[in-house]
Amino acid sequence: MHTTEYLNDMMTRDVMNDPHTYYHHLRAHDPVYWNEKWGGWVLTRYNDIVKVLRDPAGWSSQRIKYLSEEMRPGDEIKFKPIFDVLANWFIFKDQPDHTRIRRLLNPVLTPIALEKYEPRIRQIVHSVIDRIEAGKKYDMVKEFSYLIPLTVILNMLGIPEADKDRDDIKYW
Repeated sequence: MHTTEYLNDMMTRDVMNDPHTYYHHLRAHDPVYWNEKWGGWVLTRYNDIVKVLRDPAGWSSQRIKYLSEEMRPGDEIKFKPIFDVLANWFIFKDQPDHTRIRRLLNPVLTPIALEKYEPRIRQIVHSVIDRIEAGKKYDMVKEFSYLIPLTVILNMLGIPEADKDRDDIKYW
């Protein structure tokens, strides 16, 4: 695959299996990269990302609708559940929606506000780690990276463990 073609298609099996190589290459050779296929910028350096985040008038976060429209024939159906969920995430919304949601969340997500949850968060993390069986294949994203924040958030909302149907809740 030609380098430009490789860089433009972030959804290839190679990139999905090893995103670190993809982003390392971009960071080293083209850290502010225009991705022709997805019609958007890919930023790979912290300072560039901060600059963009501080300039909401010059940059848009509403990429999900555009990305879903650019899928290959047949893929739009396969990835529709993902795009439906992502379209509602406030990180993919511009002002004023993003600002309104952020104002609601900020008071409960400050370091001081979160301190009271630390013992319970540690307990949740340890219980998940304790379920890991030595030598057994493990899906880190599904069984840890997804499970921990979901369980913590549901606990913060006061939803009992028995009431958690994680497969339905992830669509919130």
